[in-house]
Amino acid sequence: MSEQAEECNFQLFSYHLDNDVAIFGAGWEDYGFGRVYILELVDSEWEQKQILTPNNETSQFGYSVAIAEFWIVVGAWDDIHIYHLQETNWQLHQIITSPNEMQVFGYFVGIGNNLVVVGALEPIPDGGYGALYLYELVDDKWYLADKVQPSAEEVPPEYPWFDHLSFDGSRVILGSEGLISAIIYQVVNTKSPVGGTHKLRPL
Repeated sequence: MSEQAEECNFQLFSYHLDNDVAIFGAGWEDYGFGRVYILELVDSEWEQKQILTPNNETSQFGYSVAIAEFWIVVGAWDDIHIYHLQETNWQLHQIITSPNEMQVFGYFVGIGNNLVVVGALEPIPDGGYGALYLYELVDDKWYLADKVQPSAEEVPPEYPWFDHLSFDGSRVILGSEGLISAIIYQVVNTKSPVGGTHKLRPL
């Protein structure tokens, strides 16, 4: 592993692995603007291949990261950045900003099967906070497919709906230490209320 990536270990927010590519999000680097390190396994040694930095004035870029095949999604304080592998270089493909100007939109991210999930710390009316967004790739562009948010009865004030998220391309697991709960959503191929062709359905 590169010395530069090793030196930033104490600042790492997130990490993800896909085959021989590892990504590390360092959201506090560069005075809080953040950066993401991309490493590749070559001859049994991890080599740093690229460093991603934000193309806008976002903060905590790398708060969350996820990778699947030729796509990387990076969560930041109020947006997500999606990268696509072009030959041997990761290029910015699209930036998706918070739908309602909330903060911590890219709290958690996941990607797989041309779908992206985003966990956000969005206030729940009269309750705690948390929302789950699903985006789908259509004609080389990412569009909002579905959104799920619980009621105040499910998440009381001051509690987050979840503080752990895992996505395998078809199912999302949300875990909450404060609520001592876990919820699983299945991605189904059907029209959603926001007009997407995929929908999140609880199991």
